[in-house]
Amino acid sequence: MTGSTPNGRPDSCIEGNGRLSYTLHMDFDKGSPAYPDGTPATPVTNDGSELGTGKGEDYDTGSVGFIGYYGDDLSGRAGCSNNNWGIVHVTRRDIPDGKIFRKLLQTSKAEGQTIFEDGYTTFGKGDGERTLNYKYTGKGYILAEKVAAGTEIRVRLQINAKEVAGCRESGCKLTFYDSFDYTNKFLPSKGVVIRNGDRTYTDGVKVAWTEVPAVQGDDDKEPDTWHFNSTPEDEMPVDWSDGMPTEADVEEADDMSVKASYEITPEQAASDDPWEAVFYVRMQEGTNYSQDHMLGVVETKDGNAVRGNYSGAVDGVSVLPMYATASESVSVTDAQGGYRSAARPGDTLEYGLSSNVTRTSRSTKASRRGSRPARTRGSPGSGCPSTRPTSGT
Repeated sequence: MTGSTPNGRPDSCIEGNGRLSYTLHMDFDKGSPAYPDGTPATPVTNDGSELGTGKGEDYDTGSVGFIGYYGDDLSGRAGCSNNNWGIVHVTRRDIPDGKIFRKLLQTSKAEGQTIFEDGYTTFGKGDGERTLNYKYTGKGYILAEKVAAGTEIRVRLQINAKEVAGCRESGCKLTFYDSFDYTNKFLPSKGVVIRNGDRTYTDGVKVAWTEVPAVQGDDDKEPDTWHFNSTPEDEMPVDWSDGMPTEADVEEADDMSVKASYEITPEQAASDDPWEAVFYVRMQEGTNYSQDHMLGVVETKDGNAVRGNYSGAVDGVSVLPMYATASESVSVTDAQGGYRSAARPGDTLEYGLSSNVTRTSRSTKASRRGSRPARTRGSPGSGCPSTRPTSGT
């Protein structure tokens, strides 16, 4: 694999927002691959080799119309005519996601409990913590971990000040912004603190809040304006209120944003641990999906500012009452295996009992089946035999 770069620097050096292009050449060892039904995997060459093997990048593997086993066109792609060759572009961003800014969501957890029990819903009730992860799928959807309604979620907004040169030289001001909609409610009683490693800071932390979504999407870099989703071009100013919101403020607001600011010294900025603004929200009732974005701003003494986004996501699950059902069945067969509507001496009774419990984090099903011969006993005062089916439990 060879690399080239316009500034002539070594392949491993990529300046901010620069791009390094590699020419990639892969030749495969010759073999005799085949599909399970015996069809050769390389129907054109039929000897286990690739069309482009041993050929230069300008050799056109598409000139022979190479169509694969499933009908796919396997000929040359854009970049090189020979599909054993390719071009790889590596771009370095000034601020890679997660390098300086990051958002973490956490809940409590408890061994042996479901997400609906207090070991998962309430901090201090479990035996550990879990970090909620999410991922993007190939079709643009986001898969997030499930959280029960009513669960306390710890929000950790992080800024790695060590990665900002101005902070290490003269100190800086860190400002953490976060917005959340009706799916989550801010918990004023737990406050907002600044953390760095195992140290917690409350003095000097400036907190403000507003009833509008100040951070809207990954690309939002203006937390002092906001807009309705239906009219993104109509920006309106954000009216920040200093201090913490009250419980009544939180209850009345459909949307809410909070921000926390803290100034650090050059020595503090050199810490290997990220600086964090930490607070709590509660997942609301209903089946809600929530993906909320944070914005971090680092202001250095020279007046420059570094900004970046990161997001977190959860999948809220409603708490529903458990539902249980049980059923039983009994059948009667004679010695020849034929079914009867009523048992006689010598017949066989087959019985079954099943149950189903739903609306838990794990569905529980149980069943039992068995058979036994029909029994006879004398009816009191008659001297005549009678039969009765028997049932198992």
